Amino acid sequence: MREAIFNENEEQIMEILGNFARVLDVEIEVVSNEGIRLFATGLFGERLNKKVREPIYEVVLKDLESKIVENPRKSKLCLGCLNKSHCVKEILLGVPIYENNKKWGVIGLLGMTESQRERVLKNIGEYLETLKTIGKLIEEKIFTKGKNKIYKEFFYNLGEGSLVIDENGVIEDINRSAMGMFMGLKYFQGRKLEFLRLEDNIFNLRISGVAVKVKGKTFSSEGRTMIVFERFDENNQVKLSEDFLLGKSKVMEDLRRQVIQVSRVNTPIFLRGAVGVDKRAFGDIIHNSSERRGKPFVYVNCRDVLERKLEKKIFGEHLEGSLEIGAIERARGGTLFIDEIDSMGVEIQKKLLDYLNRGRIKSRKSESEIEVNTRVIVGSNESLLTLVEEHKFLEDLYYKVAITTIVLPTLERRREDMGDIIDHLVDKYSKKFNKKIEAFEKKALDLLINHRWTGNWKEVENTIEFLVSTCDSKITLDLIPAYIKNREGHLEKMKSRRIRRLAEVERDEILNALIQQGQDTESKKIIAKKLGIGMATLYRKIENYQIDKFLKNLK
Repeated sequence: MREAIFNENEEQIMEILGNFARVLDVEIEVVSNEGIRLFATGLFGERLNKKVREPIYEVVLKDLESKIVENPRKSKLCLGCLNKSHCVKEILLGVPIYENNKKWGVIGLLGMTESQRERVLKNIGEYLETLKTIGKLIEEKIFTKGKNKIYKEFFYNLGEGSLVIDENGVIEDINRSAMGMFMGLKYFQGRKLEFLRLEDNIFNLRISGVAVKVKGKTFSSEGRTMIVFERFDENNQVKLSEDFLLGKSKVMEDLRRQVIQVSRVNTPIFLRGAVGVDKRAFGDIIHNSSERRGKPFVYVNCRDVLERKLEKKIFGEHLEGSLEIGAIERARGGTLFIDEIDSMGVEIQKKLLDYLNRGRIKSRKSESEIEVNTRVIVGSNESLLTLVEEHKFLEDLYYKVAITTIVLPTLERRREDMGDIIDHLVDKYSKKFNKKIEAFEKKALDLLINHRWTGNWKEVENTIEFLVSTCDSKITLDLIPAYIKNREGHLEKMKSRRIRRLAEVERDEILNALIQQGQDTESKKIIAKKLGIGMATLYRKIENYQIDKFLKNLK
């Protein structure tokens, strides 16, 4: 009998199912094709090797499809059950198990309380996916090979953050959801976890200086502790008090309104912004303002990754036995922010478009696919529509990601907010450096407020951090970086310059570039890239401005 497969590994399997049940906060049972309960947790763990009269399991085996009974006492699927009127279950899921392509049995998930029922219904996709994973592992006789592989499969695909530490607090294992919460860290194994219990189920977790406040549970066995958690939101409200949304200007009022609007939907978003506006920070704000807060926020910058490695970074490695998990899977249930998408190659664009259309990617086994619920936000300094016209960006992908576009304002457009921004940053870094800034020299403050911050938020924040760290108690004019003070003198000179036609300025820039860089084809490719235009546009402008004739006269 097929039950013999389990009898040989009873202790290991009971431990595995027990871990599943505790982490998911439900009960789990395995019932054979003959209707015998082989394994179960909780109340039903005392009723093993007995015949189970559960109509839903019979329907699962008959139709070979997963079934859900949302209310066992009222469902038509439970009409034949003798215990229907006094059923102790609030919800029941059943998923078929196969052995050598033949139906073998059912794995069931049982919610015994109303709160369990509500949680399962709210995350029904994740619960069904977990049961299917267990079923597939049984089908492939994973149980006969011990607990390690099934544990790993469950651990890495769990929607909640999970990590395992040894008796010294050193991280032995961590799953994709947990990685996404510790932004900025790439390596976890072997690092020390600082673990502080704030309340019964509220913890502060810190890894290499990156701290996250979480809500979760702990399980300990044989000197190891497993922590299962989600990000803790103290008031469960949309928070728009982040640095980057400071200001009373109309442009910021409009931006705050947009953030609230897009946080309520799950469609892709395109964030377009100049250098230094920190698109990543805005992506994080949108994520934390949505129902996905508490799930991972994963960031990938296409410009920082070699083309051949970018596909693996986003979609993972799909070879048998590989532990490489892509960013889409690591952000499961949360948000993936793909920055500098203009640097993404066309072939990877096609795969991204396919995921956005179907919500499915290949699993780590190349012959199968899995459904992954991840919201995608993309960012770029460039106009994607211009790239579409130059055949560098897929038109279908453009319309998929850019249907909701937010243009992030530069500080030049937020001039009236600069006083508030500077005050906020001075206060922020005064606390960091434990200083009390008593005054701000008026000339110094005026210079900062009126400076043209071409590096936007990153530039002004770095400047204020420098000023606070170097001053005693007053920020004076002599502390202001020279390049900012020099620009003031440069502005005075600019006031006396004649106003030139744009065509004249453009012609001179192209001419200077050709003289400096060279006039051969390769040099022109470099010039076009530096000017931010296509080769065809460069040739057209050279012809329109008769630059070739001018260069010949120079020789």
